[in-house]
Amino acid sequence: MRSPSADDGSAADWAIAARVVGLDGAIRASVDDFDEMLAAANHELDERTTRRILRFAQTPTGSLVWTRDSSGGLHLGRLRGDWGYDPGDVARRLGLPHQRACDWANGPVPDALVPVSVIEAFARGGRNWQRIRTAGAAEASVRLWSHLNGLSTPNSSG
Repeated sequence: MRSPSADDGSAADWAIAARVVGLDGAIRASVDDFDEMLAAANHELDERTTRRILRFAQTPTGSLVWTRDSSGGLHLGRLRGDWGYDPGDVARRLGLPHQRACDWANGPVPDALVPVSVIEAFARGGRNWQRIRTAGAAEASVRLWSHLNGLSTPNSSG
């Protein structure tokens, strides 16, 4: 959740506190319906941004997500809601008008527990809504989520 509007981690800080995950792509239209938003996005935004919003909205509930806060800490979250659009000033200023409800683990994940593939993905400088395709990344994140929620023991490889 790093956006061109707030690339210092403040967008992630706000989203974690608000229990959402979000991404940029502000549109002028006020929409509540995804199809209306997609039509407006196709008209107002570039194709790459529109595709990213579509992937964001279509990602299954329960999927795990990572973000980096303003202090550099990595946070693991789990999607729990469908796409929504927040036209408010704060969401627009931070570059996070497209949102989904998200359960965030408490506090940053200790560095020793973050899967190597996640650290590498952030080191490459990715910005918004990128899948970590490294073999084992998803499985390592699932194990970590379970551990952080008291369900199992972590395995920091991946």
